[in-house]
Amino acid sequence: MKFVRYKKLLIAGFVIITFLGIFLPGILLHTTFSAKLDSVNTISPDLYTTSNSAISRNASQKLSEYDRIKMISNVWASTMTEADPAQLNISEVEAVDLARAAVGKLNDLGAYPYRFDSSYDNWYSWEAHCYQFTETSFNTYSAYCWKITFYRYDTDEIHEILLTENGTLLAIKNNQSQDTITGLSSSWHILMENYFNELYPDTPFTLLKNVDLSYPEYINMEYDTGSISSPSILHDLLIVNDTGITTEDDIKKLKQPSKDMEIYHVIRISGGTDFLMFIIPWENGD
Repeated sequence: MKFVRYKKLLIAGFVIITFLGIFLPGILLHTTFSAKLDSVNTISPDLYTTSNSAISRNASQKLSEYDRIKMISNVWASTMTEADPAQLNISEVEAVDLARAAVGKLNDLGAYPYRFDSSYDNWYSWEAHCYQFTETSFNTYSAYCWKITFYRYDTDEIHEILLTENGTLLAIKNNQSQDTITGLSSSWHILMENYFNELYPDTPFTLLKNVDLSYPEYINMEYDTGSISSPSILHDLLIVNDTGITTEDDIKKLKQPSKDMEIYHVIRISGGTDFLMFIIPWENGD
């Protein structure tokens, strides 16, 4: 009788073990999948930001330099943020070298009486910041610019240089207004004509003198009329790649530039101790 009882127990145990071996993994798997399907895990914000920046950087490669400057100037509506160092094409040192070269070109022409090539009696420290400007319509395209600040070691002299990552000069601001103006080698209009001849040696351009047009400003970067007390303003207009526009009236009648045409306001502002010059794209309706 005991043997028969043990035999029944063994058979029952075998049946239970077999049942569990067959069905338990499936039950556990189903329970796990159901739990996963009922919940949504979000990707790390850090990964999303890096990916989004990379996509934006790649998409923006098709933009022209002129288009990028429009975003930086907010002529095309954009938002400004501190740039992610991982997304930059150039280093701080390279950006500073570009700023030195851009100002050096003006200095060679007599259009800016300072340069920042280091020497024993001309020593400047510097700091550099890069900013990303992303268009607000689809948040797809971005442009980058550098703000380089030079500090002379033995005075309170400060120069701020704004330029694209390709080295295109956008603005210069300093706290040496009187010395800057008296240090110019010729009239502002002639100096700018010489400067643009250097920039566009093989491209036709027209520089209209003393135009009476409204203009945008680099407000995000505090390079604007409002930052200078009692400003004195000189305003020229640069038209690149179009010889048909020769007067201010031609501009006023223009609805939109042609494909290869570029138009910039060239502004010089001085007041108090502040000197500011900037080059900024024109847009119909300015």
